[in-house]
Amino acid sequence: MPITGLTKGATPAAATRKIAVFVMVHVSLVLPVFAAKSVATIDHISHGRVGLNMVCGWNREEFDMFGTDLIAHDDRYEQGLERYEVFLRLMAGERLDHDGRFYKIKDAYSKPTSIQQPRQVTLSAAGSRAGHAFAAKTSDFPFTVPKDLDHTCDLVGEIRSSSAEARHHADILGISHVVCRKTQQEAEDF
Repeated sequence: MPITGLTKGATPAAATRKIAVFVMVHVSLVLPVFAAKSVATIDHISHGRVGLNMVCGWNREEFDMFGTDLIAHDDRYEQGLERYEVFLRLMAGERLDHDGRFYKIKDAYSKPTSIQQPRQVTLSAAGSRAGHAFAAKTSDFPFTVPKDLDHTCDLVGEIRSSSAEARHHADILGISHVVCRKTQQEAEDF
């Protein structure tokens, strides 16, 4: 059950007992300390059933709406990796200072810490090589959009290779689109 936004994840987590609740955290729009505190809280509310969807973003209108610059494509994934590393340290209960390229954090901590250790189940959408490399390092489920069977094979191979390089096992989630038209030709034309 994908739930977008940190605050929306708490409601189904509290109202259910068996489903996993995934919350989306936009790397450029949600600071790692806030994300860690929120996800840890939802982890407690859900009794360990929260998952994390990390989004590095691409939609300029979204960035503009929040008054945040849309940085270069590959840099967004570097920012995501730095944020993820800080997030993991906070989830583990570490109190930390961090002086990185994207984040300057002083005496940060998360209480409560996460029930799930060392972290929650993670997923991340990726369509580019930089995105696949990020997801391979951080995600249990890289999420990608295959175009056809050949492209699917190429994507799976690329993500598996990136995951092996990162020494991280990842399964792969993909989506497909069903186009319904009166004839096969109309569907293909669409």
